[in-house]
Formats: sequence, structure tokens, C-alpha cells
Amino acid sequence: MSPSSGTWQYSVLDNFNGSNGSAPGSLIIDNTGNVFGTTESGGANQKGTVFAFNGSIQTLYSFCPERGCADGKHPLTVVVEDSAGNLYGVTGEERRGGTLYELSP
Repeated sequence: MSPSSGTWQYSVLDNFNGSNGSAPGSLIIDNTGNVFGTTESGGANQKGTVFAFNGSIQTLYSFCPERGCADGKHPLTVVVEDSAGNLYGVTGEERRGGTLYELSP
């Protein structure tokens, strides 16, 4: 469907509620239809999440469970996926400079 081909319909698919993340960013869709993204804040530690969506939001990882946030916090960009299904992204942190991370299924 092209943008000019008629009326588009809007539907809410799910909601971010803080515990599953808040302030979501961009999304990617893999070849099986799963949607992945990040939230800048919220999650179990209030430092952001990586999530999947396939009918409902599922938190895959909540950032900053480690002392001093060694894993980073506040993911800055959408994740990218490699051919094996691993997700990659970056976080920003003022004192440590940020992290490059991999999340494996």
C-alpha cells in the first residue's frame, strides 16, 4: 500500500508501562516478522531495555543490573540483527563513555 492509496487505520498494539520500558526508539523487523527495539528508560532497573514484539511487548534485557552500570545504560539507537539472530546496539553513559553490546538468543 502506498502512502497515497486511501485512508490509513491506526491501532494501538500494546503500551509501554515503565516496567517493560519507556521512551521507546526506532524499530527493526526480522525476516520472521518479529519486531525489536530499545527504550531509553524504564525496565527492571529504570535504565532502559531491549524488547521484542510479536503480539505483546517482551523485555529481552533490562540495562544496568551490575554495580556501576558496567553493561551500560540508556540505549541510544535501534538494534541491528546479524544472520544468526544476535542483536547489537550501543548505550550512552556520561562517566564511562558508553558500551557496544551483543544480545544473543
